[in-house]
Amino acid sequence: RFFDYCQFPGVVGAIDCTHVHIRSPGGDNAQRFLNRKGRFSINVQAVCTHEGLITDVVARWPGGSHDSQIFRESWLKRILQEASHEAKWLLGDSGYACQPYVMTPLLHPRDRSQQRYNRAQIRGRNIIERTFGMMKRRFPCLNQLGLKLETTLTTIVAVVVLWNLSIMRNEPQVNGPEPQENPGDLLPPDGANNIAGQLRRQWLIEHHFT
Repeated sequence: RFFDYCQFPGVVGAIDCTHVHIRSPGGDNAQRFLNRKGRFSINVQAVCTHEGLITDVVARWPGGSHDSQIFRESWLKRILQEASHEAKWLLGDSGYACQPYVMTPLLHPRDRSQQRYNRAQIRGRNIIERTFGMMKRRFPCLNQLGLKLETTLTTIVAVVVLWNLSIMRNEPQVNGPEPQENPGDLLPPDGANNIAGQLRRQWLIEHHFT
């Protein structure tokens, strides 16, 4: 179904992070929760299907954490790594490292094949960004939570469950302005991309987008 939507083969989900603003947790580690906008937040990682159903969520990292770090230390990454010989992957933005199981956009596409790859990749990946926006409109508490930290983390996961129920019940979307989103990480940390990921991306371009 992802292929029908964006003509990108092998996609098992779109991945990204979104910030849920919180009050200062206090204590010695409070600064870790400051994001690049200078607000306290939880950086929440999620993966969704082509229709916006969230299949994986990690809601425990402080707002100062890099998106790629959250993925690198996640259970999901280990599962995908063990199956990296299979032709299946997530679609992520340029804040993630290009891996055999995470396909990212080319920063400087040089020819039509690379441009076609980028268009399909971006179309498929944007589903998770739209999902965050629609979920925050339906559940505006995600724009600012003033609860204790432990309760905040539990609440985020509970809201994701309720969101999935709304998708499965085909409930109409809630109209309204797009919630204010913090910009994601623009680039992965130095050295995060690997040769295996780049070779698989090049193989995809040559076999499916040429």
